[in-house]
Amino acid sequence: MSDRSRTQQNPQPDAPTADDSNGTVGQHIVTGAAEVFENWPEIQAVARTNFSELLQQRDEAGKPVHSRESLAESNEFHNFVVSLQRSSPQLGIPEHQLNDLNRFLRMDLLGLGIMDLYLADTQIEDIFLDRWDTLDVIRGGHKTRIAQAPFQSDQEVFQWLQAKVFGPLNKDFNRSNPSENAVLADGSRLIALTQPISPYTSFAIRRHKKEVFKTAQAYMDTGIAPPEFFQDLQGWVSGKRNMIMSGATGSGKTTFINVAASMIPHDERILTLEDTPELQIHHPRIKPLYTYEKGSRANDSGERDIPMSDLLRYALRMKPDRIIIGEVRDRETFDMLDALNTGHAGSFTTLHSNSAVDALTRLQMMSSRHPARGNLDGSTMQDLIASVVDIIVQITNLDGDRRVVSAEQVIYGPHYAERPEVFSQPGMRRIYSNLYLRPLWRWDADSNTLHKTEDFLAPDHG
Repeated sequence: MSDRSRTQQNPQPDAPTADDSNGTVGQHIVTGAAEVFENWPEIQAVARTNFSELLQQRDEAGKPVHSRESLAESNEFHNFVVSLQRSSPQLGIPEHQLNDLNRFLRMDLLGLGIMDLYLADTQIEDIFLDRWDTLDVIRGGHKTRIAQAPFQSDQEVFQWLQAKVFGPLNKDFNRSNPSENAVLADGSRLIALTQPISPYTSFAIRRHKKEVFKTAQAYMDTGIAPPEFFQDLQGWVSGKRNMIMSGATGSGKTTFINVAASMIPHDERILTLEDTPELQIHHPRIKPLYTYEKGSRANDSGERDIPMSDLLRYALRMKPDRIIIGEVRDRETFDMLDALNTGHAGSFTTLHSNSAVDALTRLQMMSSRHPARGNLDGSTMQDLIASVVDIIVQITNLDGDRRVVSAEQVIYGPHYAERPEVFSQPGMRRIYSNLYLRPLWRWDADSNTLHKTEDFLAPDHG
């Protein structure tokens, strides 16, 4: 008997109740097709057969089989649903249910099935399915348990992932490849796990945030930081300071980069490098580049993966004024530091860390994974980091409210060798031999406000 079969036959723990999540459980119910149509499996089977025939007819007529977007945007799909209702009286679908039929068949045949109901909710920021009967969503920074989970079994979750997510992307998801990632049509990122690394098939979806602040003022009005902070930010951007936006998942790092990048002078050319298209920067001179995964299935097309480290090499050949990396998370960190050390001042990136000190530690750790690092020792890497990173901005999600909680200048000792008084300033912290952190803005927990402590101190070379 397979592990999957054993999972289905073993008694399942009771589903969580309303007392399991601080009173927020069960506040949201989504009505699926099975609740509207008693014979939904039969309707679904007939519709899928007829839809396959429609796609074949389109192919024979020279229309692209896989251009389902054109079907969704035209009247062709609506006509298909009407034809299905009229030509299949055995399904017992009355005229007044045509709109519901159209909506659910669009999800099933053109979209992501039941999960489209959640992805259509613009208030939902993240979706977590830990097992088939346990679904949580995050709205406005607060977690809510879905009272009625959309799947009926572990096998149903697995089949949904295969049919709707990984199959169309030519990716395998099975025991041999039990962890897989995907970018959904709306830009949301999905990661799925199954046996043997997870007892239940599960997935998490991080939504592609569509909220864009066209001006710093609109962003400022959210209360993320006081007006004086944005005046300093404008100065750092204009002065071409290399900045790292640090914070946890969902803290607002990408939105902060969008606003900071919009302050870059409009005669400068920006290259953005991302795994998925999340940056939404209002600027007239932007060239986006994206990493590429060829998929986990074998193919003879000659395709290859294009990781972030490759994008950085391409970017350097395109002579940008600034480089913005959506996020560094691996060995491409070394390439980024090397790029910043070759004259691309005023560049930005984000990373996951809990503080400025932790950000420095992660930069060193991730850089150490790069084969080109060679025999560079830890001290040399610390010097490289200190010499090219100017400012680390820390952003935190405080009970659903995103706040800047610190901005610290990275001081490289040799850059201030002629000014010994710098190293005795209040708040100055020595992190490594030649690397110091100097607080520019600091969060006061008693008043829940961000306070300025110092102005940026330009190095001896300007």
